[in-house]
Amino acid sequence: MLYAQPPLCFYHKILNDFKFRKIYIISENNANVVIDKLLNENKNIIFKMNKLEDDISYLMFRYNLVASVSSFFTSIIKFNENIKNMWEYDIKLSLINDIFEKYQIMLKAHGKNILDKNENLKIILFFIFKLILILFLNS
Repeated sequence: MLYAQPPLCFYHKILNDFKFRKIYIISENNANVVIDKLLNENKNIIFKMNKLEDDISYLMFRYNLVASVSSFFTSIIKFNENIKNMWEYDIKLSLINDIFEKYQIMLKAHGKNILDKNENLKIILFFIFKLILILFLNS
């Protein structure tokens, strides 16, 4: 199964809303392009590839966590009793919002009036059904 990682704007929102003094990135590598962008933008971010035991230990005792899409992360944080705040990216909700926004922009671009809420709901439900069908067929 493919996992869609959170976009850069997801991390920007958290970093802008909460002014953390130090930010640690836990990752086995820097293959995710977001890591380098975050490191270049923010001097408070610390990233180094550690041993697995060190990463586990770090995740077990933190109060604030930002989750990427990772079975490793989800498995480890179940044992962290210190968590006060945790942010997770919901790709499904993001896709639905994107579809709705693109649909509204398309209507405006073509000079059409925005349909009433019931008509919008029908169209959104159609897109959701189509998305579920695509995901089901690809699994």
